[in-house]
Amino acid sequence: MQDAVLKGVVAELVQKVNHQTTVESCQSGSCKKLLPSLMSKGIDHVDLSMFSYEMRMEILNEMGQEYVKKGNLDEAQKAFVLTSNQEQLGTVGNEFSKIGQFPKAIDAYKLAGKTDLLLDIGTKALTDGRFKDAAQAFRAINHREGLAGLAKVCIERGKFEFAYQLCGELQDNALFEQLAEASANEQNYTVACAVLKKLDNKPKLNALGERFMKNNQIPMAKEMFAAAENHAMLKFIGENFKI
Repeated sequence: MQDAVLKGVVAELVQKVNHQTTVESCQSGSCKKLLPSLMSKGIDHVDLSMFSYEMRMEILNEMGQEYVKKGNLDEAQKAFVLTSNQEQLGTVGNEFSKIGQFPKAIDAYKLAGKTDLLLDIGTKALTDGRFKDAAQAFRAINHREGLAGLAKVCIERGKFEFAYQLCGELQDNALFEQLAEASANEQNYTVACAVLKKLDNKPKLNALGERFMKNNQIPMAKEMFAAAENHAMLKFIGENFKI
């Protein structure tokens, strides 16, 4: 029944558009009659193909603004993406940010091309300790300095796995060295070993192997000596520990 009523209103509106300009029609309130029914269907399921391009853009922008007012920001974003309305996409990002949905805010700002807002939200996320949000924002604008700063903070705070991921993205050997030292000192040998293998740092691989030997962690020691190509120690382990 609702679809039948909607089709009737659409037919009436299309007929009016044949005699009026798009803007005049929307300003007169004709297209606003459609909004409640169209909005209930959702952007993915609405068909505006019978209208001119200009009219479709006008209706979608109207729908997007109404969705924002009602707090349905996901649908608002879809509408503004279809109309390439970057200013309103920025507004959607602001609204997402206000309610703490930072990943969605970052997506909206990226669609809006709001580089300054992405840098701001990334910097604040870093300060607040929301490292994943910070990384998402900095990646969106390819901000290497921000990502490097984030990696350093992660190393300092013992977020070694995430730091490893960031260092890999940046391909920054100096940061990798810092990570290897910090993770080894905190006995996070999984990350320390992965970093040293990646850097092919044979002296430090040997040093770590010797540490494992002292702690009677023979399999780990063998792994480090193998990575360091220390054949003498591999022979010693093989002859004395039979592994």
